[in-house]
Amino acid sequence: MKKKNLILIVRRSYIEIEYILPVLFKLKKRFNLSTFFLNNNSYQSLRREKKIYQLWNSLNVNYYVYSLKDNFFLRSSRYLFKNIFRSTIKLKLFYEKKLHSYNFILDKLNLKKENTNLVFGDYNNFNTWFKNIFYYNTKYRPIIIHYPSSPIIVEKKINTEQKIHNNSLYCDLLFINNQREKKYWSQFISSDKIFTSGVPIFNKEWVNKLYPKNNFYNKKKVITYAYSSWRNISLKQENKFKKQLKSVFLILSKIKNIQVQFKVHPTKNNPYFKEVLKYFKNNFWRYDNSNLFQLVKNSDVLLVTSKAPSGAILYANLFNIPVINLNSGNISNLAKKLSKNVNSAPKFKKYIYLAIKRPNFHEWIKQRKYFKKFYNLNNYSISNYLRLINIALRDKKND
Repeated sequence: MKKKNLILIVRRSYIEIEYILPVLFKLKKRFNLSTFFLNNNSYQSLRREKKIYQLWNSLNVNYYVYSLKDNFFLRSSRYLFKNIFRSTIKLKLFYEKKLHSYNFILDKLNLKKENTNLVFGDYNNFNTWFKNIFYYNTKYRPIIIHYPSSPIIVEKKINTEQKIHNNSLYCDLLFINNQREKKYWSQFISSDKIFTSGVPIFNKEWVNKLYPKNNFYNKKKVITYAYSSWRNISLKQENKFKKQLKSVFLILSKIKNIQVQFKVHPTKNNPYFKEVLKYFKNNFWRYDNSNLFQLVKNSDVLLVTSKAPSGAILYANLFNIPVINLNSGNISNLAKKLSKNVNSAPKFKKYIYLAIKRPNFHEWIKQRKYFKKFYNLNNYSISNYLRLINIALRDKKND
């Protein structure tokens, strides 16, 4: 049987690809993958992640990176009408359709509309591309699938003051990590299109295949420090963070037989941390830009500075690794349950030794129990995606 086509639209970074890869691999027998990057930053982010890039490249047939050169004259004329002349609603709709046309995507990816059945995109993609695909010619409109790009559970407060249009998220299937998120996402789309699927990248078979356990440092205990170096902060705040980082590294420098992997957040990367770390010999630590999932899996302890339950925290709990949270501000209730929050040097010293010497200490056991309460690890997440996609394809065919 001749393969159909599947389009993946990438908005921000490689994580949008990493999360959905297990599903795409299962679909490869029936679909050819083509990828449309909405900007060069998202493509370069993928290129830097060698493992994810190789896997994506083994599946991908064609790709296109949208740039400022595309539709230049059309965008220029829109700017003139918007800022010099009074732009009518009809004119706005005209530019929306022309500048974010589904036909443009098909043309750049060398695809035919009648052979393209599925379009995937991160569920934070509230953009006009998806709106125009959604309202495309009914006969040839593909099924639009939105999914999370992270295992993080979204529990933002519902905005009661600002009324949000019920269909502001344009898709046919919206997959979420946890049932707790349904109330939030129901603001943007009908609840009968929302499905709790679990986390594909937590599938045991996939994890073992993609991220094998390695012992790079022999008998040394490996500590991964997932560091968020905040930008746009005051000098007072920066000095506070520098002081904390110096205090943490002074304690770590006195612990024998450890290796610290210092992983800086890809976007929260204010270089002030370099001023602190240059004073510490690199015989016990190193900068590491490896894939975060891989780093955490091959660690014995995770250190974070997170207000919310970040991807790093969730990965550590997946692998039964103790998590110490060094965030000195207010952190969410879920982050408190999934990590041990310490806000002083004596506390950090106490818990880093406990994490190294006693990985089954009751604090770490509690973290794992909460994690299993929030995340269903039954390995059905990939099959959940496939089952619901197949139903949507069948229903589309019968229309």
